[in-house]
Amino acid sequence: MKKILLLFITLWCAMVSIAQSFDVEKNAALQIVSANRTAIGLSADDLNNLMVTYSYVDKTIGVRYIYVQQTYQGIPVYNKTQAIAYKNNALASVMGTRIADIESKVNASMPAKTAESAVAVALAAKGFSPTTSITLACLLKLQKVQLLLH
Repeated sequence: MKKILLLFITLWCAMVSIAQSFDVEKNAALQIVSANRTAIGLSADDLNNLMVTYSYVDKTIGVRYIYVQQTYQGIPVYNKTQAIAYKNNALASVMGTRIADIESKVNASMPAKTAESAVAVALAAKGFSPTTSITLACLLKLQKVQLLLH
């Protein structure tokens, strides 16, 4: 029993130390990217809307690789990752693109109808007439069950 407990404590300590070293690496990468943002082609707004997804140093050739992903309001933007490489503290390569002026391209408005009213309209189109929200909730669950069965 003591050996198993010792094993779990050792594994927990190893995981905590790995997580802390990864956070340190991400912070160092973010500092490097922010210091060289003009060379990379990032604006101040771009710098606020990115997250470092991975960073490591290849010690055999002396290259630091940094992978950053574009975000919008804290949400990662799908397939918008840039790979940045530094050799001898100088920018060596930048691969990948960002969506320029993303604020004007995102529809962040609220829907005109609630989910409940949209389901009520759909049910009415099929000939059902729900009168209360309880009936509507039951019909919604029934509809989900029917969809799962098909």
